Amino acid sequence: MESNLHPEIHDVYIAVVGVAGAGKTSLVSTCAGCDPSQIEPSTDIFNDVSFMYNDTLRVHLVDTPGLNSSDDEEAEAEALHNLTIQLMDSFTFFQEGIFFTGILLLQPISDDHTAGPPLKTLEMFKELCGAGDDDISQYVALATRSMWPNTGPEEDQRLEAQLFASDGLFGHLHRAGSRTFRYTETKDSALEIVSHILAQRGLIPPPPPPPPPLDTATSQLQQVHDDARTVHEADVGEFTAEIHLARSRHMTRLAQMYTQMEHAMKAHDDAMTSIFQHEINGLHAQINQLNETIAQKDNHISGLRDEMLAVREQDRLQREQELNAQATALHEEMARRGRQHDEHITSLRAEMARQSQKHADEVVAVKQESEGTVRRVREEMERETRELVKATQEGMAKEAEERVAGVRKEMERMRAEIDRERDQNMRVLKAEMARLVQREKEARERAVRAEAAMRKTSEEREHLHRANTAPIQPWTIARLWGIGQGQGGGGRAR
Repeated sequence: MESNLHPEIHDVYIAVVGVAGAGKTSLVSTCAGCDPSQIEPSTDIFNDVSFMYNDTLRVHLVDTPGLNSSDDEEAEAEALHNLTIQLMDSFTFFQEGIFFTGILLLQPISDDHTAGPPLKTLEMFKELCGAGDDDISQYVALATRSMWPNTGPEEDQRLEAQLFASDGLFGHLHRAGSRTFRYTETKDSALEIVSHILAQRGLIPPPPPPPPPLDTATSQLQQVHDDARTVHEADVGEFTAEIHLARSRHMTRLAQMYTQMEHAMKAHDDAMTSIFQHEINGLHAQINQLNETIAQKDNHISGLRDEMLAVREQDRLQREQELNAQATALHEEMARRGRQHDEHITSLRAEMARQSQKHADEVVAVKQESEGTVRRVREEMERETRELVKATQEGMAKEAEERVAGVRKEMERMRAEIDRERDQNMRVLKAEMARLVQREKEARERAVRAEAAMRKTSEEREHLHRANTAPIQPWTIARLWGIGQGQGGGGRAR
């Protein structure tokens, strides 16, 4: 939709409608990236909030007043007519022949009563979008919003299913083909809805197709587990009573659909007549399915029981195989660590022997060097003594005495140095021996801990084997009655 005032930028308008308190202002502010407090909530004015979707496309989200439901259909139809007039008077682009690109209908999943009679509301949507004879469901995107974030996905799905099956506007548009989204109060979820509306009108390329489904066998097995976790524990009498109650509701809705289709035919509204006929056909099919469900439930539950037993046996065998594989791997790991420990001990002993031999050789070398030094000193002393004797004989007695004193002092210094070196070598040898003994002690402690871990694993394996071979509890059969809801073609709405 192009604006004549800005030829370089395309302006598109999307009306955000829904009952009061549905969260329309929150969705608009989240999508536009603005503070919700900047949008003034009101029951009689329209807030136009725009943002640049891309470089050439500007999206206007029009936050409309809440469409409250009423028991008086004539008064409500008049209110919808007045709302349409107010919208057209508030925005000048209607005078230029420009209409809303689409409608975003936001609905709390906790309330299955949407505002307005379906026929009158759809006529208003057609008028706002300029749909003419086109199918209005292609102009409308449906969005649900959970009012209680802590309800959980299962409860949300159950409430959404009730909303889709309702007789209100939301249920009609869902069955007519309007796509449904879940607004999670994040910008990505809001933009996904807006992008769908733009793609429906050809303003942006359609999104890529969803990824292919998982493997069929895996999907079926996962579905069995999911259904087993979410099914209610109900007996056969309650299940049958609910089926009859659902059939009664469908019969009531069928009578209402025939009445509304007669009104549409009188109004010569072929599009609405087609929608109601499609709804009537769907109700007939659902009633037939409900009639068949009661006759099929016994065979279906028997099959589910066998399937449940097979799944449990398969899980037990798979878990046992995994435990056996883990035990084998643990034994191999313990054996490998044992070999490593033995090799380490052998290496330590060899290292200790080598170090001991090295230090023994060093002690012998030091001793030999000391003896050689003493021998050389003794020889030097004898030589100098002879020289002293000779010097004395030559009248140099005083000088000879000084030289003898110097030699003796040097001998004492050399002996002290030899003693210090020998003591230092012995201290190093003792420290290395203590370190090797400590390493051997630590290796033995690790071996003891590894043996304790292997015994604990064997005990856990035996405990798990006894738990897996326990018999099926009686309450499991009762849980199987509701699994047929998704596979038997009928059942309770989730």
